[in-house]
Amino acid sequence: MPTYDFVIAGGGSAASVTAWRLVKEFGFSVLMLERGRARTNRIMAMPAGYMKYLGEDTFLEMHKTVPQPQLGGRAPIVPVAKVLGGGSSVNAMVYMRGQREDYDGWAQSLGNDPSWSYDAILPHFKAVEDNARLHDGFHGNSGPLRVSDPGYTTQTTHDFIAAAQALGHKANPDFNGATQFGVGIMQ
Repeated sequence: MPTYDFVIAGGGSAASVTAWRLVKEFGFSVLMLERGRARTNRIMAMPAGYMKYLGEDTFLEMHKTVPQPQLGGRAPIVPVAKVLGGGSSVNAMVYMRGQREDYDGWAQSLGNDPSWSYDAILPHFKAVEDNARLHDGFHGNSGPLRVSDPGYTTQTTHDFIAAAQALGHKANPDFNGATQFGVGIMQ
């Protein structure tokens, strides 16, 4: 029977990156277990293809939250991926990090642990990113994760952005930069 240095339960985004790093950077042997299917359906490679799966349980399962007072007592449904790649396999193919406030909030809730702060996490994001357009302090350009602009945008997209700006929303050319507020085209 084979033996492994590490066994990782789940094949989502974080598990996949962790397994890759353990093997490539440290030479460990890793067994990754995923209860869902392999990502073999071509529609999953389409930006809005995931919407096809919202009504079935092939790659998603729906979890209901507890009633939320802020939603008038309603309990929203939260889809959870069950496929190799996890949530990154069933999304709109948008690259979006958490906000600075998220990471700094985690650091604060962990007793002001600076290792969870945005400033501590950002170098890790930059190390894995290979951004085709953005070359600044927020982005990397030599990592294994290729990040690029959409190859095509419709006139409706540009009309929507113009309408939002006319209503006072600021343009945002980089949702993984200084702020996530505003309107624009995501990478």
